[in-house]
Amino acid sequence: MTTAAKNQQKNTERKQVLQRTNLWTIVVDVLLSVGKTLAGIMFHSQALIVDGIHSFSDLVTDIFVVWITKLSHAEPDEDHPYGHARFETVGTVVFGLFLITVAFGFAYQGIIALFKAGTLTIPTWPALVVAVIAVLAKEGLYRYSKKIGEKYKSKLLLANAWHHRSDVFSTVVVIIGIAGAMSGVIWLDAFAALIVALMIAWVGGKLIWENVSELVDTSPFAGDMNKLRRIISKVDGVEGVHEIRSRKMGPHTLLDAHIQVPSYVSVSEGHQIGDWVSYALHKRFDDISEVIVHIDPEDDLETEKSELLPLRNQVIEDLKLHWKNLSHRSEIKDIVLHYLQGKIHVDVMLSIAVLNNSSEEEIEKEFNLNCEHLNWLGTLRIMYVSEETSQKLELPVNLD
Repeated sequence: MTTAAKNQQKNTERKQVLQRTNLWTIVVDVLLSVGKTLAGIMFHSQALIVDGIHSFSDLVTDIFVVWITKLSHAEPDEDHPYGHARFETVGTVVFGLFLITVAFGFAYQGIIALFKAGTLTIPTWPALVVAVIAVLAKEGLYRYSKKIGEKYKSKLLLANAWHHRSDVFSTVVVIIGIAGAMSGVIWLDAFAALIVALMIAWVGGKLIWENVSELVDTSPFAGDMNKLRRIISKVDGVEGVHEIRSRKMGPHTLLDAHIQVPSYVSVSEGHQIGDWVSYALHKRFDDISEVIVHIDPEDDLETEKSELLPLRNQVIEDLKLHWKNLSHRSEIKDIVLHYLQGKIHVDVMLSIAVLNNSSEEEIEKEFNLNCEHLNWLGTLRIMYVSEETSQKLELPVNLD
């Protein structure tokens, strides 16, 4: 199975598991919102009624998570050629903002309750039982969502898990408030709300910071480049590594690297070396979904940048002018160009039969005659191929 097929299979599995987790969350939140609101009304707990209404608001965020999860797993299209994974990142930032808003809400409620402690209605003990059940249910959702989120590297699901944990804290505040009211210590409700608000705000701020860092393409390997270089350098044929760049796209890591290979290897060999580099990185890091390897015949960071050199057709035209009186034109079987150190190095393949009438020195002198006027020319090498090999080669451009 190809790397692309494996990534597609993982993406499909991930989407199904995340959506199933989100549906379970919706079911539990529906039951809790209805249960807490009714229990608050029946057993005279204003705090439980407010917490039940808060759970109704959770349904909105649950639906938001389902929508973002579906959107982030959509196939790449013309507008989003790298896929839609960053919608999950944006959704997580929105979730972080929501958690901070919830934190301020808790703090505000705590302060208001502190000033109105004497006017609160004292609830009965069944309200306390319902609140404890709600805490256990939300804690279960938190642990389940956190486990799935970590396994499938879903920051959005992890954010929703912390939302469940914030609900646990809020309901604990309710329990403290109910117990405090029943025992006469009303101020415990307000104090607990302020502590919980700070904890939730910290989690929300952390989520925003981490995901905004992804949106501005902060490298996930910022402090670990040497490890990447060591892995790449161990691949046979790699002579150097430079310009390694990486970024996150939701749960995926995209990486590109420039590698230096021997200057005179074929295009296909250089490409194969690049494929092995990609394989080595995929094998070492599961979250790397795409590797782009740029093949360099030399270290282009050290080589002085020069003007663009002419391409093949122009090179052949220039050579035709200089070789118009060449006696061995018809014996040329191939011309290979090497762009190195700001020059074009030319390999001329001749049939070995030319040596029957001329020496190597004479042939080399004839081909180099007047070539010093070609300012793009580096070196010119004459190579000889057997009759069998020369029959398989074709002249790239007719010099006649």
